[in-house]
Amino acid sequence: MGVREALSSRWATHPVVWLMMLPASTLLVMLQELEPGTPAPRWVLLSALAQHLVEGILVVGGGALLRRGRRLLPVGLVAGLWFTAAVTRSIVGAAIAVALDGREPELIFRLLSWSVTSAAWVPVTVYAVAVLMQRRRTLGELDGIEQQISVLRERELRTSETTRAYLLSSLRETVVPVLDDLQSTLASTRHSMSSATAAEMSLRISQVHDRVLTVVDEVGRFPLAATAQRPPRLGRLLDVPPDRPWSTALLVGLSTLALLLPPAVMAYTLPTILELLVATGLAALALGAVAATLARWPIPGAPAPLATFAAGVIAVATALVVMLSGGIDPVTENGLQLDPLLAMSLAVGNVLYRAALTVAGANEAAESLHSYRTKELDALQQRYELVVAQERARLAEIMHGPVQGRLAACVMALNFHAGPDAEPTAAAAITERVLDHLAAASRDLGMLIARPSAVTSATRSFAQVPMHPDAPTLAP
Repeated sequence: MGVREALSSRWATHPVVWLMMLPASTLLVMLQELEPGTPAPRWVLLSALAQHLVEGILVVGGGALLRRGRRLLPVGLVAGLWFTAAVTRSIVGAAIAVALDGREPELIFRLLSWSVTSAAWVPVTVYAVAVLMQRRRTLGELDGIEQQISVLRERELRTSETTRAYLLSSLRETVVPVLDDLQSTLASTRHSMSSATAAEMSLRISQVHDRVLTVVDEVGRFPLAATAQRPPRLGRLLDVPPDRPWSTALLVGLSTLALLLPPAVMAYTLPTILELLVATGLAALALGAVAATLARWPIPGAPAPLATFAAGVIAVATALVVMLSGGIDPVTENGLQLDPLLAMSLAVGNVLYRAALTVAGANEAAESLHSYRTKELDALQQRYELVVAQERARLAEIMHGPVQGRLAACVMALNFHAGPDAEPTAAAAITERVLDHLAAASRDLGMLIARPSAVTSATRSFAQVPMHPDAPTLAP
């Protein structure tokens, strides 16, 4: 998925992305309205929620209206929506500050802050969510394909045994009881069988004959069950080695400054601003160094997301230590007021930029694997259908002579007795011949069925045959 496609997709105006931004936007509103050394006013939370609600109406609601009938929106139109939301946020925030606290509107400052913040964070958030959801969908489809490949390989290895087991089970349950009943009925009417009875017996034997054909035709027709696949977890989506650690660290540092510098410049003195710059720079340096070190010398057996997690924790800890005990700004309370948003920016930015730069590359490999496995599944399906067709033809040939031939002879004899040229005195002889053929057909079926070793071994091995050694495994 390219950047333009992601920024034009439904995630650019999706409610999930809008809700993800609520915690950070609330902390930013608190910084905008905060006066150094004083607690946040009580109306700040109301202002934050009102601003975010207006933004949601414009971006989510407006996006839904503009997206009717089309999958992608022009990037310029999406950017216009978010810029309009930034302007509206600024107006709403200024109006609430003036109305509830009698402050100056500071509209230019608010507009600058929200515009810079939106430009720095909206594209990367949308793109990261889009590539993560794409990876989630691709890995889920791959899991289903892998399961189908495994089932087809097992079926191909055991086609003869399973088809024979299915044939014998179907014959035992549906054909043999009918043959036994037909023999009993004919034996009781052998000396008094009328033309109507003969016609009825002929019809029933014809049905048995057709049932044998149906049983053979159904051999091997075991459709692949569509089992529900669990969506991959977030840890699996991020289970890729870190890539371009220094670029990621630089982007996280710049985005953090874009978020924090405007309110810091408006509210704090130069020492606080310098301390923020130093803390952010050292945190970005730690972020890149830890990720680069673990990428070059990974810990044996450690999951790939460990590098991202460890780098984020060390970066956040570095920034907090500098802000609280760096000594550049003697007023510790200033650092305490900036720390929550600083820590959130570093931690969330680390995950978002890792996803945007690393997962996007992993998606290309997953898409290639998906295409390869799909072709492999199609080839296996065709090969399996060929094997099944050959096995069905072989069984049909086996069944045709000893069973279906005798049943066909029974039908011909009974049809002759039911016809206008039949002699009533010949009923007993015809019935005896039919009984002989039915008994022979029953014996043939019995000999075919009474081979429990093959069926039992096939049944027992059904769940015990190991997976084919060539079966592929799913790459991350």
